[in-house]
Amino acid sequence: MSSSSSSKVFLALRCVVGEFLVTFIFLSVVYAMLINTSRATDPVIAGTVIPGLVVSMVATAIIYSFADVSGAHFNPAVTMGFIISGKMHPVKGVAYILAQLSASIAAAAFMFLIFPNNVAGWPKIAQVIPAVPPKSSPLATVLMMEFYLTFLLVYVIFATAVDIPAPPALRRLKNHFAPIAIGLTLGFLCYLGGSSSGGAFNPARVFGASVISGNFSSHWVYWVGDLLGGSFAALLHTFVFARKIGILSP
Repeated sequence: MSSSSSSKVFLALRCVVGEFLVTFIFLSVVYAMLINTSRATDPVIAGTVIPGLVVSMVATAIIYSFADVSGAHFNPAVTMGFIISGKMHPVKGVAYILAQLSASIAAAAFMFLIFPNNVAGWPKIAQVIPAVPPKSSPLATVLMMEFYLTFLLVYVIFATAVDIPAPPALRRLKNHFAPIAIGLTLGFLCYLGGSSSGGAFNPARVFGASVISGNFSSHWVYWVGDLLGGSFAALLHTFVFARKIGILSP
């Protein structure tokens, strides 16, 4: 194998391993946060505000840390957006999604190692970490909410970190602050969708928890809503708003 081929293989493996690690870190923090907030008696901590802040902070940190390694997708809906808009080869995209799903299972299983039984044993973890639609929300409502939440997330990602139809100086500025914009978006999406759909907007977040807990209640709705929402956002931004048209300027 030539040195060029070896370098390509190494870079491909580094991307996939990086995507596994960034997804594992993100979801392990999310699952641990869910377990801790479930034990809280303060309604502010147990509600959607604190979880939104936690998600926002960890997302910002890991995007800054892994953006130059794998792109820091940590979400199959984001990766699907890259594939369907032509920005990622389908084979690489499938490898990313498999890494994300594997990491989600590992992150959910990791909860049993870091939480002692007297704090959160099997029944507690299996009850808390799955994303399950509220009984008061019809599945159609959950589907629309997940579509909307994921659409917002992927659109912000594409608008700040992928296709930026702007002068070079503004493009660099948006790129520099993209992790903050994405982190803030994840935070307010948790607050926006938490009580309506469970606020997943990430099939990996749902998958690992469902596998470990055995709870696949309405699991499909998160895949359908999230993948459709992310794909629509990617296509809309790539082929409409980021399209260069010489006679038009903002």
